[in-house]
Amino acid sequence: MWHLGLSDNNITYSLARQNFSKDIQIMYLTDYSEHETYYLISPHFSDLPEEEYEKAYYKALSFVRLINGCLLLKGDNLLKVDNCLTDFDDSYNSLTRGKEVSGRNLIEYAQFVNPFENIKIEDLKSDLYLANCLTMVKNDEKVRRVIGLLYLYHRDNLYLLVNAYKVYEIICADLGIPREKRSYKKICNGLAIPDMLPYLDYFILGNFTHYANTITSSDGTEVSGLFSRHGQSKNVYDENPLDLNELDLNLRNLINTWLSIKIKNYIGVVHKEKYEKRTDSFDI
Repeated sequence: MWHLGLSDNNITYSLARQNFSKDIQIMYLTDYSEHETYYLISPHFSDLPEEEYEKAYYKALSFVRLINGCLLLKGDNLLKVDNCLTDFDDSYNSLTRGKEVSGRNLIEYAQFVNPFENIKIEDLKSDLYLANCLTMVKNDEKVRRVIGLLYLYHRDNLYLLVNAYKVYEIICADLGIPREKRSYKKICNGLAIPDMLPYLDYFILGNFTHYANTITSSDGTEVSGLFSRHGQSKNVYDENPLDLNELDLNLRNLINTWLSIKIKNYIGVVHKEKYEKRTDSFDI
């Protein structure tokens, strides 16, 4: 059975002792000195044949990335992985390390789009936020895309503005909320989503779209530059630059409030999660 090794940190220790999914589990082995070694396992990749090793690895890696995307919503520490799988026998007495995988290919992309596709497993019934986020990631393509985009921009700040725009676009479309300021102002007071309104106001009524779409100011000073959604733009931006930590905070809480709606409608559990930390540093 294929296992993906995980680094030993507080979140790995905690998740190894939680039941957060029927699709994915974190297990640990204890040696004679009581040292614990952690592994991610799943029916989706653990039993794949050796000739599908790369598919198994990228499927396992995709699960970790999606778990990490969910963990980012609360500001928790993230899982860190080995760059190869380990094959154990049923008794866990014998192991073989697979080849290290690096680079980018279409297998990686396909598995990140949907690592759940090969097996249907019953959803876990839980009151845990992480568990219910993962249930939505599994069953809702839009949620899976949003969590993936959140993880990807956290991994590389280059994608912050581009992915933030995509996330905000997906959420507004899912809820049928117009992104044009005048249209939004006409309907915002009638929306039955008071917890989400401050974050919608930030993205729709603030300068986010203008900033994300604009490369330079009127005097030629770089604004979002290489990080812009566009490669070339005639528009200029002469307002104060966005605080990227504030953008990150508003984005995570826009996702949190949207997910609370999705979870309540799909699972029937009410969550009121809010991201308040500012531990990440963004500097364009």
